[in-house]
Amino acid sequence: YTNLSDFSPVARLSLCGYVSSSDEWKHLPQNMGHLRLTRKQVSFSRAGKTTIERIACAIVRSSAQLNALLLPSCLKFHTEPAVLAPGQEGDLVITLDKAKLPSFHTEEKHLSLIIDGVIGKPSEKTIEVIIKN
Repeated sequence: YTNLSDFSPVARLSLCGYVSSSDEWKHLPQNMGHLRLTRKQVSFSRAGKTTIERIACAIVRSSAQLNALLLPSCLKFHTEPAVLAPGQEGDLVITLDKAKLPSFHTEEKHLSLIIDGVIGKPSEKTIEVIIKN
């Protein structure tokens, strides 16, 4: 509307645009306190050659040195780099030692790794490890 006409519009303005996410960590969709991850599950095959699984991660806020609680003897855990700085990406590295793997008679065995060094309940900071026969 203008001073030329109080009753009908003189022009119509249309806007078109693109809205982008402000989440710089969207490629790491899983949350674990201030730790962001690509996934919260890894899978190994008892027969296969793969004995190492990596999960891409990043610390959003304060630095952290992560460990795994109640780690079974057949699994090893570390991060690369050893200490993750705020905003730094790295990997959680889980290694299966097949020589120390106990026998099991089911199709698959489920183990849980509780990550120490992030805030949250144990159920919120758990990585599921599946070992298939």
